[in-house]
Amino acid sequence: MKTTVSIIKADIGSVGGHAVTHQALKDKCNEMLAQAKESGLLTDFYITNCGDD
Repeated sequence: MKTTVSIIKADIGSVGGHAVTHQALKDKCNEMLAQAKESGLLTDFYITNCGDD
């Protein structure tokens, strides 16, 4: 079985400049990726951030 590793970087901005990623956005990303994992589309995922990126 072949595995593809993808890294996605999104500069979306934030309310207070380039300081933080809003928790609601990270929660939504986690929700959607968890659904993809449950359906078998993904085998694993990890969410992290540096500032608002």
